[in-house]
Amino acid sequence: MYMAEQQMAWEKQSDDRQWKIPEGDDPRTLYQMLMTSVGRFGELDCFGYIPEKGMDRVHLTYNVFGELATSVGKQLNAVGVAKGDRVALILNNSVEWAALSYGANAIGAAYTAMYTHQHPKEWAYILNDSAPSLIAIQDSATLDKLVKSMPADAAGWPAAGVLLIGNEPANELPPEGVTVHAWSEFVSAGRGAADIEIADDPFALNTLIYTSGTTGNPKGVMLSNWNTLSNVLCVQSTFTIYVGDKNAAFLPWAHSFGSTFDLHWMIRSGVHINLISDLTRIADECQEIKPAVLIAVPRVWSKFYDRVNSQFESATGLKKIFISNAQKSAAKRIAKSGVDCDAVAPSGFFDKLWDKLVWSKVRARFGGNIRFCMSGAAA
Repeated sequence: MYMAEQQMAWEKQSDDRQWKIPEGDDPRTLYQMLMTSVGRFGELDCFGYIPEKGMDRVHLTYNVFGELATSVGKQLNAVGVAKGDRVALILNNSVEWAALSYGANAIGAAYTAMYTHQHPKEWAYILNDSAPSLIAIQDSATLDKLVKSMPADAAGWPAAGVLLIGNEPANELPPEGVTVHAWSEFVSAGRGAADIEIADDPFALNTLIYTSGTTGNPKGVMLSNWNTLSNVLCVQSTFTIYVGDKNAAFLPWAHSFGSTFDLHWMIRSGVHINLISDLTRIADECQEIKPAVLIAVPRVWSKFYDRVNSQFESATGLKKIFISNAQKSAAKRIAKSGVDCDAVAPSGFFDKLWDKLVWSKVRARFGGNIRFCMSGAAA
């Protein structure tokens, strides 16, 4: 049994290694990376998510997720998705999203992900540009919107059809001749489907990430397996992650920063990925999850900062004095350490006192277990 406090997920990479090509036991594809993690962390929790509002969080292990991703890959192959093809996703972050991305990677296909809140005309443009063999859709409401923006002829739709994740039937159906697969049946069929030849090319296309289209139509950025894996392996040397650590995932995986670090890096590291179900309650859900890792973009950090700072500014009396002393003490400690972004543990009686009275309360708002945070942005 792996214990989070006893074992680092991976040793740091050598300072003098090259990053142009995989070397040694580096994974060559994202699916290979996943299966390495399945072998290493199999019985540990991989995902935690809330199926529907009001329900308890459900968890599944690395073994279960690895089997799911493999079954999805087998069934993608069975319905006609081939090496070099694309699989389009109009999905929110979910176990299904992750399984489809790794399943496609297993057979050498690439995924291109879109946001469920995008304008349907943007979906139609990206689908025409990326020419996927299959498109996975969040629910019937999303499919209804897509149908109204797509060609009325089956020839303008993905050849392998539509994979509908939700359980409700669609009101607007694609043209006759376009197959609509149900997720549960798709996965079930995949478990019994023929074995697949696992792709092994580190430089094959892994994903098409589309820009926001602020200067015209969205443009697809081509990322290979090694583009993503080299980033994942590189940060392995920067941040220490312990086996069994938890994160709270809310960055959209259709975003390259979100998918690279909030999904693939976490999978590589044996992290228990907990999906935030309500973006208006991130801090509240963090109190339940107690993440060790939190990854976000500057805008989110600014909101967190402003919220905490407004509470500090509204404080009065003794509380205001405590906060002022805590801020001065922390600033002095960090300045003395000579670092800008690393956490510096309090030292000395008063420094520890102010930390307990003030900063521990801030940390508790996010579960009380955060060891490090990451901020970034990309396409």
